[in-house]
Amino acid sequence: MAYTLLCGYEPFYGCDNQDLLKANKAADYKFHRPDWDGISNDAKDFIAKALLSSADERLSPEGARKHAWLKGLSKSSSAGNTARAMRGSNTISVHSGAHCGNDGDTGGNERAENGRLKSCVVS
Repeated sequence: MAYTLLCGYEPFYGCDNQDLLKANKAADYKFHRPDWDGISNDAKDFIAKALLSSADERLSPEGARKHAWLKGLSKSSSAGNTARAMRGSNTISVHSGAHCGNDGDTGGNERAENGRLKSCVVS
């Protein structure tokens, strides 16, 4: 959920349900540029640890509460400060399409007029 809140789109994509399941199980995600350029390293570290495919290695709820990124958020006193702390910047970008393939490559999927992929499955 934190991944989606920070960049505006889901971490796992597949061009069909089978690809989507594989991406979820493998925790196959990327911090796409430029969407993630302004997001803090602490936020990226939190997400990387929360999205590990192995439950034994994945961030626990207690570990999440103690993570430097969430501790930094709890020190923010206003909504504006919280948004800046979450992103590590004072700008917010909105992503207008899904990523299928590597680094935003759509893998030949057809795009609708609004730029979103017509045939990509998201989770």
